[in-house]
Amino acid sequence: KIIIGNKSFLICPNINYDGERNLIATVPELLKSDVMLIPGCGSKFGSSQEFIDAVSPKYAILQYEEFSAKSVFCMAAKKQTEEVEETVKKYTDKGIKIFRTDIDHAIQFITDGSDWEIKTMKEVADAEFEQASGVKPMKIAASEEKVAEPDL
Repeated sequence: KIIIGNKSFLICPNINYDGERNLIATVPELLKSDVMLIPGCGSKFGSSQEFIDAVSPKYAILQYEEFSAKSVFCMAAKKQTEEVEETVKKYTDKGIKIFRTDIDHAIQFITDGSDWEIKTMKEVADAEFEQASGVKPMKIAASEEKVAEPDL
């Protein structure tokens, strides 16, 4: 856990349900955080409701990159994508803002300990594009962002 003033970040990306239960049982007072890195890259092996409730974040970061549809792991990629969407729903159902590296790319949380400035590489790139071209980038829903690969 990182604490800067009254802002806090919980970073425990490689824990599973057992690790979550262990943290809840041994250090529950240390879990509440403003920002958390979603455990297990959003897999089905982490993000229990009890853990999400114990941390009670305002923001959560999902480190995730979807496999290419051409990958030899197509079935595994499809299953992983479904698991990730189920995990994301656990957070969004609680009103937690999700940042995803597959959509937002890099995410910066800048704080002086009392206020936030949150920037994503996608927002910065869109703003730079608009400034350079005078054209506002199109907003695309996350579900539309991925372009289907042709059948081979």
